[in-house]
Amino acid sequence: MQPGKIIPWRASARSDCLFNQAPSQKYAQCTQIKGMPSLQGPQNQGRLKNVNCPGPSVLTKFVNFDPKSSGPIIPNKITDGQRSAQQPTQGAELQPTVRKKAKFRVAGQSEDQAYYYTFRLHAAKPTLNPTTAAERVSARLITHLNTASSRGILTLLEYLRDLPQHMNYNPSLRDSVDLFCTAWASYRRGQEANKFIDMPAYGKAIRSLRRTLQSDKAITLQTLASMVILGRAGEFFDPGQNLGQSMHEKGLAHMIMQLGAPKPDDHLHRFLMVEAFGILLPYFFMTGETNFMNQAPWGDIIKDCIIEKAKGTHLLLPLLIHCSIGDRVPKILHECPILRQDPFNPETFDRAMLTIAELQQMDDEADKALPYAIQNCVRAKQMIERPDLNGLTETSYEFPNIFVPRILMALCYMKLTILRMRYDWSDIYQLPNKAALYEKTRNLCIHLWKYIPYLLKLETFIASIFHCGLYSTFEFATRAEKERLLDFFAETDRYKRRFPVDRNELEKTIVHHAMLLTGRVILSESLEGA
Repeated sequence: MQPGKIIPWRASARSDCLFNQAPSQKYAQCTQIKGMPSLQGPQNQGRLKNVNCPGPSVLTKFVNFDPKSSGPIIPNKITDGQRSAQQPTQGAELQPTVRKKAKFRVAGQSEDQAYYYTFRLHAAKPTLNPTTAAERVSARLITHLNTASSRGILTLLEYLRDLPQHMNYNPSLRDSVDLFCTAWASYRRGQEANKFIDMPAYGKAIRSLRRTLQSDKAITLQTLASMVILGRAGEFFDPGQNLGQSMHEKGLAHMIMQLGAPKPDDHLHRFLMVEAFGILLPYFFMTGETNFMNQAPWGDIIKDCIIEKAKGTHLLLPLLIHCSIGDRVPKILHECPILRQDPFNPETFDRAMLTIAELQQMDDEADKALPYAIQNCVRAKQMIERPDLNGLTETSYEFPNIFVPRILMALCYMKLTILRMRYDWSDIYQLPNKAALYEKTRNLCIHLWKYIPYLLKLETFIASIFHCGLYSTFEFATRAEKERLLDFFAETDRYKRRFPVDRNELEKTIVHHAMLLTGRVILSESLEGA
């Protein structure tokens, strides 16, 4: 082989050039060949063997799965005569093509013993990583909402799904939701409840709310949502929050008045108003202040929201009566302890008779609503009564969702409060209806006890919000029934631990709450025990 001479490309030249020389001279001859293709490509492999390149490998394969077939698959060929017969002759009028629906044959039923499958690759959109604090808190909230073992909290706080889109505009809302998620996550992990005042997330939320209130963006819908979330988080998860004595409620009431009434198409604002109404009821109940949310323009808006929520549940009438009675009861609760101090004073006696008459009027209104609501809910299967051999009563109630028992128990609790005050005044003045009132109150207590098996199925932090409706039933129970009620209160308080562990102390606490909520204790002097 002479250097500088171009050798025609062939296999022998390749082997001589590449493999029979020293490594330093290995490619000396090959570099002189201009445009030499890569030896690794599939086309060059075919060129060396004088074979035309077939192109890339076929990625599809037809397989006959018909168990009845034997032998090779016969393709469905069309002869030239058939093809020419199918083609229109020259000059013939062309007919429009009629599209037929494709037939999808099941495996084993193909006329041609061939099977056709259509595949479409679906590339899932990659999950975007949260880049801001608001996005991370939003993702955390959505995860909790999608993975919650109980749907009760979603029914109670249905506006939670609307909050992520507002967090970027308000750090206070972001930090309040973060506190809510932190407390909720602690509960779901089975950890003991911590007082909010000891939690870093609570301090951060309070500081953020304070900065927002001191800024020029204080009176906004997002700030209202932040305060509502803080209120609900405390009610659900804070062991240190007492009934109606939080200063947070006072600030929430001021924010609602400053923000004004919501617009008709602002659904989030409207539902936040209803939620705030529920948070502020214990506050007005305990302080005796006038509930401005029952007055225009807030009262009409709340009534419209109640009508919207009660559609199809047969609970519209009970809800409206509950709101009407709830506006009048706090005033009587604050007046009754004062009248009881000297009930036989002539002036006090006259005022007491007026109070008794007003209580009877409210009781009659509740009597019209409660049986009507129960009958319609049973007829619509929104409330099912079943035998209960292990319960406090012979039967118990089951519900498809938490909305129905929440409304019914609220009305029962309001009626029980009225009956208890009527019974106390009958006992003081030894009125002839004392025995009848006791029997009526006892029957209502038995009705309320039928809700307990359903409440025990809820998450404990949700079941505990129904304690107020059952405090007053304790005094009308037998000793055996009281023991079962103590078991219920202890079981539903095992997370927040607001009650004493000792059963004797627990019983005293329940009786104190019952007296507090039925006008037998001066509320202004008993907030520490609430």
